[in-house]
Amino acid sequence: MFKDVQWIDNDKFRLLINGILVTYKVEIQFGTITKVILRGLNYNSVCNLEIDMRNNKLFSLECIGFEKDQVKKAILSKLAVQIPKL
Repeated sequence: MFKDVQWIDNDKFRLLINGILVTYKVEIQFGTITKVILRGLNYNSVCNLEIDMRNNKLFSLECIGFEKDQVKKAILSKLAVQIPKL
């Protein structure tokens, strides 16, 4: 689901946002539309992704908290799924 990220554990990875390493915990709710929740552990940041795993396409991405626009860009650059023009 994610490429080129620094995995810490099976459910945690780090992203570099404006020179700051942010650690995220990944929660996955499998279904026809898989929901992925990314919770920042060291910064106030939460992102919700909805992915159609049958077609390997991103439906939605919402982020709130710390540098939300930069976080969104970083996540989009690391997703290993097809991303529609937003």
